Amino acid sequence: MNLLSFGGRLTLIKSVLGSLGTYFLSIFKVPKGVSNLLESFRSNFLWGDTRDDRKIHWVKWEDFLKSKDKGGLGVVSYDSLNKALLYKWRWRYLSCNDWILVAVIKAIHGNQPDGIYPLVHRTSSGSWAVINSLIADIHAQQPTFNDLMSIKLRDLGSALDQVIFTDSSDKWVCSSLPSETFSVCGFRKLLDHDTMGRWPTHWCKVVPPNINFFMWRVHLNKLPDKCSLFEKGTIKDITCSSCNKFGEDIQHVFFECSVASQVWSYISTWIDMVLPVWHSVDVLWQWIMTALHQPTKVIILETVCYATLWAIWKFRNGIIFDLSKFKKCHIIDSIVLSSFD
Repeated sequence: MNLLSFGGRLTLIKSVLGSLGTYFLSIFKVPKGVSNLLESFRSNFLWGDTRDDRKIHWVKWEDFLKSKDKGGLGVVSYDSLNKALLYKWRWRYLSCNDWILVAVIKAIHGNQPDGIYPLVHRTSSGSWAVINSLIADIHAQQPTFNDLMSIKLRDLGSALDQVIFTDSSDKWVCSSLPSETFSVCGFRKLLDHDTMGRWPTHWCKVVPPNINFFMWRVHLNKLPDKCSLFEKGTIKDITCSSCNKFGEDIQHVFFECSVASQVWSYISTWIDMVLPVWHSVDVLWQWIMTALHQPTKVIILETVCYATLWAIWKFRNGIIFDLSKFKKCHIIDSIVLSSFD
């Protein structure tokens, strides 16, 4: 954990910690207490908690679990993944008629056209009863899922008196999913119906994950600036570390501080563009998206702005923790180097 940046930890959480239990999640219904415990392990790992040192969790873990189009970071929650993997058994039951397990289920529980056995989960036990119980709970919570799967008839001719049947056959489809085929990822996104913020999460592919994660926190106003730390009762002095004049919040650090103003002035000269005066990151981001109409230039400008915000923040941290690592005269060089990288 100590050897990884926030971006590295997030990547590990998504690629490894989120998939370790996939086999068990596709067979068993995970108890809520177990799911919550697993989520707490991942949350503590991200923020750097240890048994002896509890860190501040600046963003609720539930916000990480929301998809990027809902303002989160798309970390797969164990609960929604478990539901999606178990719900997929219904899709297999309906779409795979030659599957031997379908014959076994029908022999034991009877033939249900829609794959739902309303009495099974009340009168018997076993894996299929658990799956049906979960499907019934999902339908009760979100009734629209009752019509998620439907039969699509094979193609007909243009006139009823000249009906021509093709070699295709009737098939089950998922009308709510783009490909009309059930997918765990697509179903999980349907379960994720809570919107976190006003805009989707913007993840720039040409900058490192650590910077993207940093910008996500900036958009949410969830950085450990002095005003935020003062509200949490960890410090008493909120004076800006760079100018020693005003209270240090995110807007001041990035746009209103004299150091930030000088940096943006240099950047304006470097990219040969007159930059407006911004007072928030949201306004800056909206300007980037609307100032230029060529996608390549938008990416370049976005990268430069991200590098600038990152360099200003590193300078602010250097003043507080170790001024020898990052000096004011090196800010512009750092921005130029980071932008080209």
